[in-house]
Amino acid sequence: MLAGCPSSTTSYPGQCMVDQECNSDQVCARDESCASPAGLRDLYVNWTIDGVAPTTASCQRIGDLSLNFVNNNEGEDIGFEPVPCNLGTYHIDKMPPSYIGASIGNGRAYAFDSGGMVTIPL
Repeated sequence: MLAGCPSSTTSYPGQCMVDQECNSDQVCARDESCASPAGLRDLYVNWTIDGVAPTTASCQRIGDLSLNFVNNNEGEDIGFEPVPCNLGTYHIDKMPPSYIGASIGNGRAYAFDSGGMVTIPL
């Protein structure tokens, strides 16, 4: 799993950087909010190139990706980059249900299915 690292260690009530900053029955979600683990989910973004899994060769023309997790609250998206194209998949845990889709670069957002998965064609 790839993960981004926050640049600040300061948090405010209801916000966090690590689980220990939350109440004992909560964890620090990836959007830096304290939440019940039962209310969070794992999300999986897969991508294909011309309908097949990416390879090192097929990714040469694309390069690294910029992956965005789309929140239904405008302005609260989370992004990760660089994501190596040839991985073909990206997993992130502890995501609130308000994250409803994913996009690559400035492309169209695709909705997660009920299992938290989405496949994006490149």
